[in-house]
Parts: sequence; C-alpha cells; structure tokens
Amino acid sequence: MGFTLVTGAAHGIGAAICRKLAGEGHNVLVHYCSSKEAADTLVQECRDLGVEAQGLWGDFSTEAGVADFLSQHCASLQDVRHLVNNVGPIITAGVTETSWVEWQKLFELNLFAPMALIQGVLESIIQARGAIVNLGVAGVEHYYPDKGTSAYFAAKEALWAATRSLARELAPRGVRVNMVSPGYVGTTSVAPPPSMQLPMERMGTPQEIAEAVAFFLSELNGYVTGQNIDVAGGVRLSASVMKVSRDQ
Repeated sequence: MGFTLVTGAAHGIGAAICRKLAGEGHNVLVHYCSSKEAADTLVQECRDLGVEAQGLWGDFSTEAGVADFLSQHCASLQDVRHLVNNVGPIITAGVTETSWVEWQKLFELNLFAPMALIQGVLESIIQARGAIVNLGVAGVEHYYPDKGTSAYFAAKEALWAATRSLARELAPRGVRVNMVSPGYVGTTSVAPPPSMQLPMERMGTPQEIAEAVAFFLSELNGYVTGQNIDVAGGVRLSASVMKVSRDQ
C-alpha cells in the first residue's frame, strides 16, 4: 500500500492531516524537526488506528538539510505513495524590510524544499500512481500585492505555479498534483483583524484542512489534478495579518 509522507506533521494542520489519513487507512510518515515528543505521540496515535506509522526527523531550512533527509531515510522513502508538503513559514514585513536571509528562508521552506522532496520520492510515487498535495494560502490564485506580504506570497505563488506545471507534466504518468490553501485556522496564532467580519462568523479547524487534503488523495477523485481548494470560509486571506509559522 505504501506510505503517505506529511511534512511539518508534529502539530496543528500537519498532525490533523496525519490523523485523518490514518483513520482512512493510510500508512503515514510523520516528518518533524524540533518537536520529537509530539511527533512520537502522534505516531502512536496513528498506530492505534491500525496503520503503520513512523517519525522522520529532518531540517528543511537548507539544501544540505533536505539532501541529508532524503539520504538518511532512503529506505523508508522508497515506499512513499503520496506526499503532502505542509511545511511553510510566514514572515510579515515590507519588501524593503525583508532581509536577504529571510527571503532565502521563505523560498527554501515554501518552494525549494517541497520541490526537492518531490524529486526525491517521485519514482516511488509514479510506481504507486499516487498523488502530491502542496499547502498554499487562501487567495493565492487572486492575490493583489499588499504591504508586508509580498515575499511570503511570492513564495506561495511560485509553489502554486509549480503545482500546476507538475500536474501537467506528471499526468501522463498517473500522478496527480494539487494544492490546499488554508485561511484563518483557530488553533494557530493566525487571527483576523478586529475590523474583519468572517462570512461564517468563525475560523476554520485543522480537521477541515485535513478533509480537503484527503479529498485530493482519494482514488475516487483520480481525475482531479492541477487544482487548488481555498479552505477559508469565504475569505480570501490577507496575509498581512498572519503571524504564524508551521512547525517543521
């Protein structure tokens, strides 16, 4: 059956994705960086649901770190069927206030690491005729530049462009590539500005993001590729108020 690799899975949205997929019978690889204890607990939760689960440590903040992850866990990654790229930090600052190091970090974790991981496990995914889901941000398809968000959205828009390109490139080989873009999620430090009226009068939950990911991974939706779902309750998110970084 193979494994589904979920990056940034120790907490929040990544952990909810693992629980949802394990509940549907997916074997899961739980990637973490700084939260080993939480990852170990999650691995046991998934095993208790009757599936195979394993925690994999990796630091994706540098090219060498991603290469080390792929090398160190080579045996486990040879059996990857699906990949969910959830890691993606947020930095809010104007273009002139965003340092070169911060630009590098944003693109390393939001674009370069996901692409390197896709390349690293692609042959396994092709053999399994599996799927890839990248996590974006609500409004990525219709973004208008805003002070404090340009660098972050540039990285996410690049990931969305890569998602669409990969969908076309990999379709003949039976691999689907899609994106799920969260809005305001209540269990993170993301908060709407006081003046904003949420259409549904509440924030979303990690479980609702996980449901969208599971939709794209389901074989029942095997003819869906190159698509993005905003899970945002009708809000096209302005990332200028976002101050959260998904845990690696």
